[in-house]
Amino acid sequence: MFTLTEILTLFVILIITVLFVSYTFIWIFIISPLKRINEEQNRILHTLLRKDQIYGDKLFDISSELSKRFDNLEEELTNDRDNVMPLPQLSEMIEATIREQISIEIALSVKMRLPRKDLVEIITINVCKTYPFVDKNYIAKKCLALIESTVSKNGE
Repeated sequence: MFTLTEILTLFVILIITVLFVSYTFIWIFIISPLKRINEEQNRILHTLLRKDQIYGDKLFDISSELSKRFDNLEEELTNDRDNVMPLPQLSEMIEATIREQISIEIALSVKMRLPRKDLVEIITINVCKTYPFVDKNYIAKKCLALIESTVSKNGE
């Protein structure tokens, strides 16, 4: 039969063969598929992170634009709330201011052949600056009415 060294040699060869086959089996059927799955998950994760960064940047841009628009809207609403129609006492003060502005502009244009074409605009802007909380349409109409009445009184 076999000697002890031959049996041990066969046993060692058998163990080495079993280990090699086991390692190959584990590598082919377990490690390699897991490695491919891991690489695929890494690619998916990288793609998701890039998209997340892009969407995060877009969201930040949209958020800041929305914040700016909200601030502008809030400012406009505040300004609209502040522009009020004047009470009678304030109306008299506005009328006095307009008459003073008309007097100043007439005094400055005494030696001119024709009055300045932006006279109404200048007076309206000056009065609006004096009373910024009063409705601008009211001031513009009041200026036009007083200028017309002054022109018609001087023309007669």
